[in-house]
Amino acid sequence: MREADVDQFGVNINGRNLTNLRYADDTALMSDNITSMRRILHRVDESGKKAGLR
Repeated sequence: MREADVDQFGVNINGRNLTNLRYADDTALMSDNITSMRRILHRVDESGKKAGLR
């Protein structure tokens, strides 16, 4: 997630933008609107590809 650089997107809670919740091997992405979610998904997808994920 750090490589995706999505900290400016997400849901603002107590002054922090939360973009994902992770537990064990599960990840839930969060956003307050569809445009931000598309940007998060794109950046996570590109970071995964760079790391060799398909």
